[in-house]
Amino acid sequence: MRRWMWGAIALIVIAVLVVVVLGRLSARTTALPEDVDTILVQRRQLVASISASGSVSPVAQVLLNFNMPGAVSEVSVVEGQQVQQGEELARLESAELELAIRQAEQVLTIQQIAYDQTMSPRKEDVDAARASLASAQANLRALIQPDPLQLDIARHQAEAAT
Repeated sequence: MRRWMWGAIALIVIAVLVVVVLGRLSARTTALPEDVDTILVQRRQLVASISASGSVSPVAQVLLNFNMPGAVSEVSVVEGQQVQQGEELARLESAELELAIRQAEQVLTIQQIAYDQTMSPRKEDVDAARASLASAQANLRALIQPDPLQLDIARHQAEAAT
């Protein structure tokens, strides 16, 4: 029994040594560093803030194309503003276009007057055109069948001139 007792005592001593060594090792690893501040636990309001950087992409992006070249005179929106379909975004300078429209309207008016005169002539204009036609026909007959007396007069004037 002595052997058994010495064995049991040896096991207890070894177990105590193992517990003591492990206790010291764990105490060293859980000890607080000397430069750490400690405070008492208290109930307070928690304030959190987040800051981030990045870029925002639009849902839809459209390039502006005008039907004609020109300088932009007015931009009706600012960058980032939300717009609706059909809303005017920018306007071109239109002074030259307005001048071209006025000139085209004037040409149209003149052509309309000429057309109306052709389609519905005045009686005086018709009479004057008939008189011009009769005169041109008389001149043509005179050239085709000259008057012998007129020929003799023309011949004598030519001889006298030379």
